[in-house]
Amino acid sequence: MKETIYTIPITDAFARESECPFCAMFRKLEDDAVDFITGPACMDDDVRMLTNEAGFCAEHYRRLYAGQNRLPLALLLQTHIQRINRAFPKDAPAAKARRFGKRDKAAEPSITAELRKFHGSCYICGRVKATFERYIDNFFYMWKHMPEFAETVKNCRGFCLEHFADLMEAGEKLLSADEYRRFAEAVLPLQRDAMRRLEADVDRFVAKFDYRNADMPWDGAQDAVVRAIARLASADLGPKP
Repeated sequence: MKETIYTIPITDAFARESECPFCAMFRKLEDDAVDFITGPACMDDDVRMLTNEAGFCAEHYRRLYAGQNRLPLALLLQTHIQRINRAFPKDAPAAKARRFGKRDKAAEPSITAELRKFHGSCYICGRVKATFERYIDNFFYMWKHMPEFAETVKNCRGFCLEHFADLMEAGEKLLSADEYRRFAEAVLPLQRDAMRRLEADVDRFVAKFDYRNADMPWDGAQDAVVRAIARLASADLGPKP
């Protein structure tokens, strides 16, 4: 099957050796979203309308601030703050009603819900999530229709825990019962092997700090802590030591 714009990011991620190909896809989507929002898109009316409503989470504010060009971020902040300020009521909201001495949650003032909406949303998270969900769908399409890709998956190093759970959950929805059984039979062993290999590498890393093991070879365990965190928490700690 000929590759398309929808399959290339997936095959590229699986072509690189990593603790989780889906983490690599996710990081690429985040990087592209940050570049997008700090480029000409910050002047696009449609984009600004969405960022004015959603804002960004703490992590993506850090990513945006770490960039070299602070003016696009300032412009986004300018109109987002204006949007928030318009949400404040002119008069103080009434206190919550009480039932039997307890506050009635149904009577929560609209200002509270409005402000929590601003704090709990992120334009970049939403953009990345939407594309990443399509990647999951495309992964299973490729698994079913591209035998060479299925073989690549069977020979990968496994996945982080979060994305492995995502795959198993999505597979139940997107595959037939027989297809899901065959998929599980293929990926469960490689995931078990990946976790056992990681356990052995962390064991060796710890053992190397015992002076009696000074001459013991590392056997690739130098970066075991970095890889463990990547696999357990989908966290990128940067280049290997």
